[in-house]
Amino acid sequence: EFDIDGYRFDVYWGPHRRAGGGAGNELEMGAPVRKALKKLKPDIFLLAEDDGTGSGTEVIFADRNGGVDAGYDWSLYGGAIKPFFFDAGSIENLHNRYFNSNFYPGSNASFLRFMENHDEERIVYQYRDSTYQKTMPVATTIFTVPGMPMIYSGQEVGHGFTLSDFYQRTRGVIDWKSPGRSLLLPHYQRLTQIRAQFASFSTQKFVRLSSGNGLVYAFSRPQSGNDGIVAVNFSPTPQEVTLSLSSSVIETAVQDGKAYFASDLYNDTAYTVRFAGGMAPLRLALRPFGSSVCILSDSVKRLNLPVLVSVRKEAEATLANEFRLYQNYPNPFNPSTVITYALPSESDVTLKVFDVLGQEVTSLVRQKQESGVHSVQWNGVTATGLRCSSGVYFVHLEAGSFVDVKRMILLK
Repeated sequence: EFDIDGYRFDVYWGPHRRAGGGAGNELEMGAPVRKALKKLKPDIFLLAEDDGTGSGTEVIFADRNGGVDAGYDWSLYGGAIKPFFFDAGSIENLHNRYFNSNFYPGSNASFLRFMENHDEERIVYQYRDSTYQKTMPVATTIFTVPGMPMIYSGQEVGHGFTLSDFYQRTRGVIDWKSPGRSLLLPHYQRLTQIRAQFASFSTQKFVRLSSGNGLVYAFSRPQSGNDGIVAVNFSPTPQEVTLSLSSSVIETAVQDGKAYFASDLYNDTAYTVRFAGGMAPLRLALRPFGSSVCILSDSVKRLNLPVLVSVRKEAEATLANEFRLYQNYPNPFNPSTVITYALPSESDVTLKVFDVLGQEVTSLVRQKQESGVHSVQWNGVTATGLRCSSGVYFVHLEAGSFVDVKRMILLK
């Protein structure tokens, strides 16, 4: 009815493990639910909150007659990304988790790979990264190795580093103007566009390359005519590496002496490569925590970067044509929530929170405001600074003659 692209099945592991009298299988929920949904929408995408890598996990994938298209790579997050120490041993461990013994349940199976989610620590805080640079090489690998990358809850802009409270970092409202934004936003834009524009980074072909440097991780993504070549510096100092290209790591059928180009999409430059005896060196200079993401081809390739559009401005242009109080988000919430409302014209605005007895808890807004979409954060405290108990609360908006109320739930 709503043309939904897909579903994330929360706690998918629960029914899966309890099926078959506790022995576990996909026959009681996964397979029949998939069959029903695919009948309604054949291209629907189904994601399981369950392990998608490691022995025994392959049965959840549709390629093995399971119910889903993708599963989470918890092994990668918990075993390699969260405890990453930016040394040679951490890089080897990271590669082994990505490689997954070179096993894929099937050609249509996707491993969902991530650096954080709403239950876990913000990665910029985990790395104690005041420069916001350390997350960048890890993100480069997630976007260029096999699997489906997931970015979540502020990782895109470095949100969370300066927040001392765990719940504010993980589930609080994201500050999209955090200090890391100017560095990380273009980083993610480039990685996203590289993946969208060049199909070699969406295959399951993955070959480790020797960089001769324990702090530089390198690999190829073979695809004839458009081989992907990636080198990532996990060091705080510049590094230079020479990668050896041959038929064992690329699929392009090269000719000795012919000029080929390694187009570095990330840094908008290109290197000329000539093969002799079927082999060629590719010399790369990497900035501190920097990346080189190349496409090897017989012509120079360029990345097409679209202009970033402000979702807020686009939304305001659409939403502010009538008085409206929107449902707070998140809801239920803990410890804070955002209340948004639209004003089609300048108005005297009063925004208050009441408890279930009708008693005023706090006043959030009492002033004249210009037209547009406005948002206010409530941290679940009273006007006197006391933290509210769990329960139902009501936000009450008056704007001129317009009045509306929304129900909010505070859970601890």
